[in-house]
Amino acid sequence: RYWELFNFIKYEKGQHFQYHHDHGFSYNCTVSLVAYLNDDYEGGEFMLCNEEIKLRQGDCIIFPSVFLYPHEVKPVKKGTRYSWVLWSW
Repeated sequence: RYWELFNFIKYEKGQHFQYHHDHGFSYNCTVSLVAYLNDDYEGGEFMLCNEEIKLRQGDCIIFPSVFLYPHEVKPVKKGTRYSWVLWSW
């Protein structure tokens, strides 16, 4: 159907993204995709439904965007974390 332009995300030491889901008031997406571009950092864990999802450089996770799949990125402790994110309607 429709893929939004991708978002290139850079998290440096201390940066994070708090718990949220992608479908809501300002977004109406149905599928979320997160791809890891590197893994040479510490911290920055990807949490989905309160479970840590261990991904490595080149890995990608696709999951429903609805409220049943809340996710977050824990604070980066060392280095820089890069990811690629997009949503589908």
